[in-house]
Amino acid sequence: MNGINTINTAYFSNFNIQHGNTNQVYLRSSGESKYPKDTPLAVKMSAFAGCISGILAAAYFISKGQSSKLGQKVGMFNIQYGPKEILALASASVAGGTLGGLISDKKQHKKAKLKEALHQMIGNIITPLAFIVAAEKLYSKVSHKIKLPQLPSASKFANTMNPIISKLPNFVITLGGLISGVFVGTEIASFFNSKLHSEHCNRKVKPRDFAFHIDDLATTFAIIDEKGAMRSILGKVVPIVFTMCGYEAGTKR
Repeated sequence: MNGINTINTAYFSNFNIQHGNTNQVYLRSSGESKYPKDTPLAVKMSAFAGCISGILAAAYFISKGQSSKLGQKVGMFNIQYGPKEILALASASVAGGTLGGLISDKKQHKKAKLKEALHQMIGNIITPLAFIVAAEKLYSKVSHKIKLPQLPSASKFANTMNPIISKLPNFVITLGGLISGVFVGTEIASFFNSKLHSEHCNRKVKPRDFAFHIDDLATTFAIIDEKGAMRSILGKVVPIVFTMCGYEAGTKR
């Protein structure tokens, strides 16, 4: 019996016992979430509604400001995107999604949502955006030294491909900035979460994590394509893809 008790004690020492409001007992291994990760539909809908509301509000005020500055009406889905506009939209998404999740979910999940919101802001928005802007400025200084051969302009195909070819070096350099920003941002966000919540946070970037950086990829295109057709298309897409960061924060458990 003493041997069995020793084994049981050693096994269960790897777990922390948590009691929820429903008198259920949850076991968690070190480093894992305290509570079940299944997010109720009501919480998902509330988080989604929150991030959509935040994005629409930000897009409205941005379009109003640009309309006044340009002297012509700028629609909410025809915004001219730069770093400031992207930061405003993404921040509004995270704030709205987090608020929606906090309102509709149980209090014990508050900490997880706030940690995820901080991670989204630093790791998925601010740091990658800063690296993209820095990479774009770097390219502007060396662009005159980088010339790719162009296709003969006699064909329609060449006329379509040549602008793409000319922007390819810019995109590659800026994409490198994005990838670097994702890794650095994740480390910075983990550091701040560890300090703020007095617990070790060591979130690592995995290949599947890049699925959540579609918004950053759209950001990259929007910044490097100053006046091209791609910017017009992304003006309609960027507000939609930024729902990802707000939804992720609001549904985190």
